[in-house]
Amino acid sequence: PQAVAAHEVEQQVGADSFYRTTLDSTGPVSANGELMYRINAAYTDSGSFRDYMELERTAVAPSLLWQPDDRTEILLDLSYLHEEQPYDTGIPLGTDGKRLTARESFFNDPDLAGREIDDYTASYQLTHQLSDVWSLRNQLQFHRAEAKNESLRPRGVTGPAGSEQLALRYQNEDRQDDEIQLVLDATATFATGAVDHTLLIGAELIRQETDFRRYRQNVASVPITDDPMVNFDPPASQPKSVQLGKTDWASLYVQDQVSLLQDGRLKLLLGGRFDVVRQENETDGVASPDVNDEAFSGRAGLLYQFTDRYSGYMSVSQSFQPQSPGTLDIGGTALDPEEGLQVEVGVKAAFLNERLLATASIFQIEKENVAVIDSDLFQSTGQIAYYPGVEQRSRGFEIDLTGALTEEINILANYTFLDT
Repeated sequence: PQAVAAHEVEQQVGADSFYRTTLDSTGPVSANGELMYRINAAYTDSGSFRDYMELERTAVAPSLLWQPDDRTEILLDLSYLHEEQPYDTGIPLGTDGKRLTARESFFNDPDLAGREIDDYTASYQLTHQLSDVWSLRNQLQFHRAEAKNESLRPRGVTGPAGSEQLALRYQNEDRQDDEIQLVLDATATFATGAVDHTLLIGAELIRQETDFRRYRQNVASVPITDDPMVNFDPPASQPKSVQLGKTDWASLYVQDQVSLLQDGRLKLLLGGRFDVVRQENETDGVASPDVNDEAFSGRAGLLYQFTDRYSGYMSVSQSFQPQSPGTLDIGGTALDPEEGLQVEVGVKAAFLNERLLATASIFQIEKENVAVIDSDLFQSTGQIAYYPGVEQRSRGFEIDLTGALTEEINILANYTFLDT
């Protein structure tokens, strides 16, 4: 929300019957300007180069900002999104990786309900300057995502070359994910002698709940042609499997950014976070063993300014991310949380009176317990399960260039070499 009133309506028109209308309106609510509003809204109605594909999406996001004094700010945010479109997995490929049909071919039944999504968010955030040193932030957010999907899904290409068929499976799914997040932290800016500090101390609580219901049934294969005939009458009785999950997550964190030496040429960042997670999973009334995990993750960074134009830096950081509820292996055991380690070393440079900024860096990222779906199992049975113990490693170098060459010409360039 802004103190100065502004209103904007935009209409976009494009190929394949694309229409999108947006509204952005902001300004003061109260005469003294303490209370301000903003509302963003959008409506999209679009076709596609793909047969039978039509998208309809409505979104609205109002917000209120209250500033009772120059030290306090309260922000209320709401958002809602509704989206409908057929489920589309594209076109089948041959063993040589080339498409077997025209690009617009649609291998689904257009009479099925397809995908429907409703997404809701409500949040509150309070920031308050307690003193010249300390400031406080408190945030509470609720998010709900509801997804329905009735469609035919491909299970692979079968048959000899020239007479290929597409194996299909009917799936009818309902999923609801809820998340509540509470954050409370404090920031202090102060000096100890010639050393400047920016200290952050905080806590976070999260609860996530998932309710996933699904019915599936293999159906007759369909000949692969440019104009496939796909017609399926869903059964009247559809007993759905039920998967329930709940995650409780608590965290404490602290971080200090320190400026040292003359003019703060040396900057040091040290931080740590301690997480405790409890997870419950249940499939068709059968509960899996509860999962209890805790972990400490740290981060450290160092930057030295050699001259006014050139700096060097290095950073090391660890990550800890619990799996979403229902992320199970084939035996029904929940996957361990994902953990990661990133190392980066680089240089920064400024040119043209700091109008042009450049960064060059080398990096490596390692992850453990990455959730990768067992696609062969899913194609053959429709069961969703994940491989346990998957590791990933990425390394490479990156160059970024950004800035303004003149008042009229901006530049943004990036090159990355990545080995994964």
